[in-house]
Amino acid sequence: MAENPRPSKGPGSGRGGKREGAGRPPHEPTTEMRDLVLGLTINGVPLETICKVIRLDDDTIRKHYADELEQGRERAGGKVAGYLFAQATGAHGNTSHSVTAAIFYLKTRQGWKESVVLENPDGTGILAGQPDERVAKLAAAAAAVLARGAREGS
Repeated sequence: MAENPRPSKGPGSGRGGKREGAGRPPHEPTTEMRDLVLGLTINGVPLETICKVIRLDDDTIRKHYADELEQGRERAGGKVAGYLFAQATGAHGNTSHSVTAAIFYLKTRQGWKESVVLENPDGTGILAGQPDERVAKLAAAAAAVLARGAREGS
């Protein structure tokens, strides 16, 4: 039988094994690199771009710079929220496009969302009652609208 030309991978078995001095040395974060990651994150730079700038993969960055990434995201969100608050209170005049951009950033990068709550002040109407009752009321209202449309269309 012929000998397998591709030995199994593993320590000391040839290709792919852990050999002394093989591969890159482990990453050692420096204060300068921590400041760079923090600064990029504060300014809204996505992780993918940070990886390219500092030439590390995302696993390494997440492992060694988790605090900087989290703190940077929080501080970036705070900057944008502060700007939006200043716009909403009229501190910078009326610049609707800037407000739209700030809202977009907060929704996409900070997890903000809009919520719609439908309720009648007196607790009556189509949305009053338990969930099953509300579904039945909505279905009945939709059927009435469709029936009315069919009658008016004929």
